[in-house]
Amino acid sequence: MDVGLETSLGRIFIEVKVTAECSDEKVSFLKNNKVPTLEVDLSQFIEQPIETVIDALRNIEPYSNWIYSWCDDALKNEIEKEVEAKQNAAQQALEREVERRKKVTKQSIT
Repeated sequence: MDVGLETSLGRIFIEVKVTAECSDEKVSFLKNNKVPTLEVDLSQFIEQPIETVIDALRNIEPYSNWIYSWCDDALKNEIEKEVEAKQNAAQQALEREVERRKKVTKQSIT
């Protein structure tokens, strides 16, 4: 890896792409071993002043992609829990509405 960072979310690694992408073997290793790795593509900045590179990288999104995202599994689990909670809430709302309509119907009969 080119750079290792300790973050509040754990350790991530940075691969810097200038002239060549990571090899397929390296990408497979990173994914198979769930090594959180972000690739930053600096190839378009060759022969640019460092100030230009620094300014451009203030918004890293267009120049980077996750080889293996540290958060894939955690985000999927979090989203699944949110979806399940919404489904449960919708089911409960449906059941309450059914009961309400049954009650209204019964009251209209008497």
